[in-house]
Parts: sequence; C-alpha cells; structure tokens
Amino acid sequence: MLRARITKKLGELELEADLTLGSGITVLRGESGSGKSTLANLISGALTPDSGEIELEGLTVFSFGRGINLPPEARGIGFVFQEHRLLPHLTVRENIMFPVTAGGRKPRVEFEEAVAILGLAKLLERSPSGLSGGEAQRVALGRALLGAERLLILDEPLSSLDPKRRSALMDFIERATERLDIPVLFITHSEEEMRRLASRALLLSDGRFEEIDLGRARSTN
Repeated sequence: MLRARITKKLGELELEADLTLGSGITVLRGESGSGKSTLANLISGALTPDSGEIELEGLTVFSFGRGINLPPEARGIGFVFQEHRLLPHLTVRENIMFPVTAGGRKPRVEFEEAVAILGLAKLLERSPSGLSGGEAQRVALGRALLGAERLLILDEPLSSLDPKRRSALMDFIERATERLDIPVLFITHSEEEMRRLASRALLLSDGRFEEIDLGRARSTN
C-alpha cells in the first residue's frame, strides 16, 4: 500500500497530495502542468516534498517531521518513463536484470516470468540500439517489474507509440501487473488507456485530486 500526505510548491504549482493506493492499477490523469509527473518524482525520491510523509508497504521512505528521506534506489520502486531510458552499453538481458544485479532488489516477478509475459525471449542478447519503440518499452517495463518491490510507476509509457503498439503494450501491462501484489500508478492523458487498464482513476487539477467514476466513464465508451 502507498500512503502519501505531502505538499510541494514549484513555481505556480502548489501540490497537496493525500493519497492511499492499494494493489491494482490506479490511473492518474490531468492536463500538462497539473503536477502528475511532479507527484511521481516526489514519491520516487527524485524530488523532495516541502512537508508530510510517504509510506510504501509499511516502510516510511519520507518524513519531514522525523528527518527521513530515503534515496530513490532504497525505495523499491520500479519506474517506466515515456522515454524508455535503457542503458545503451548493456544487452536487453542486462538491462532487465539491472535492478537486481546493480541495485540488489528482490523482485516479486522472476526474470523468466517477466520475459515470458512480455515476449522478450528472442531479444535478450540484442543491444537497445536495435530495438523498435514498442520493443524498447517492453524492455523498460521488464526492468521496472524486476525493480518493483513496493510500487510500480508508469509515467506516460505509451504516448510515443503508434496505435497498434499501444494496444499490444496495454495487453502486456495488464498481464504483467496481475502478478504484482503492490500498487501501480499509471499516469496518462488517454481516456482509452484509463478505461482499459484502471481499477481506480484520479483526476489531478491545480494540485488537487478528484475521484473519477470509472463506471460512468466506461459506459460512455
């Protein structure tokens, strides 16, 4: 479970987050500049909140009052960005295993299982430079799955893909996240992705959160 009660002021943005997320995919939507990626960076440790606390699966990773601020690598979070950020000097196999070999993570999904779910067996010895956009995002997802001990964050992972690849990767995401008994935070502008993937959905506007009625959203599809 993720519990976050934090504040952050960045320029004109004043973010006030009071979130409790259980297992399953929580989709976060909002206009550009509403604070979606800021929230992800605050939870992951890339940014420091101005106040509050963040707890992941019972571990306090940030507490302003108690002076706790664990670095990103100690938080047990798998992160997939819009741009996949694979390490070019490593093979696909080495990229997927990086959170385990370099970060000492204890994955909830085994390497062989992640490879099978994501259809990566034929790509393992290739270099990232030879991958298509969809293949690279699958590798990034595999790496994140092996790094996700307490939380998986997917920040606009499909927006750079064409419709066919987006649909295929949504299939992979559905199958892969079914194996995780941890929260998944999926950030997107897409109503289609929300309707298809979300077990819960939130709208972020002007730094505040509003619950989205998924039943109503899906009935209008």
